[in-house]
Amino acid sequence: MVSRRLLLGATIFCLAVGALGALLYLQQRIARCNPLVARELLPNADFALVSLPGTLPDGWNRRAGGVELRGPAVDGQGFDLDGDGRAMQVIGIGNYLQTPAVPVQSGVRYCVSGFALTDSIQRSPTRLRVAFHWYDEADQPIQTDRTLWQPVVLWTPAQPPRDWSPILGSFEAPAEAASLTIRFAPASDDRIYLDRLRVRHGGVALAQLAAMPDPRCCDQ
Repeated sequence: MVSRRLLLGATIFCLAVGALGALLYLQQRIARCNPLVARELLPNADFALVSLPGTLPDGWNRRAGGVELRGPAVDGQGFDLDGDGRAMQVIGIGNYLQTPAVPVQSGVRYCVSGFALTDSIQRSPTRLRVAFHWYDEADQPIQTDRTLWQPVVLWTPAQPPRDWSPILGSFEAPAEAASLTIRFAPASDDRIYLDRLRVRHGGVALAQLAAMPDPRCCDQ
């Protein structure tokens, strides 16, 4: 007959293994910028706050026209991924969509995740790049980190894709960094839709997406 002490020990061991497994699972999700539960760092992430009709969501910015709020709940057109009827449209090579400022701490790693889709009239997929712009307490630029170009899936009426393309990036805040804005820039003039954009702590597993610094690169 199995002793009570042995049963208790086996139960504690199983619970410890289960807890360890759960912890490793959570750490992996944080490393991929996809935690189960996390505080959203990005203000107005769902594009819900808009002071004036026809303008960008509060806090969001752009380089030029062609970047605007679209979706079934906005103008009855465009696409929407998360069911709230809103998504951001980006058109124009050299253009970009810029997030509201996010307070940061130097030495801490931050990540962004989102999804993109194109309905290019050229009927071809395109690409998108993410740039992290760091600022000090005086709101002066410190450093810019960029990801590699990432593919954006093509939507057509005949062959709609199963899902949108994930867009990811992660960098460590440099010394003296106090805030961060993130820009999403297209590689072509094709129209791109962006939705479900999130900024969180973590993302170490996304370090491989970082592009090598290029002093000749544009200001995006």
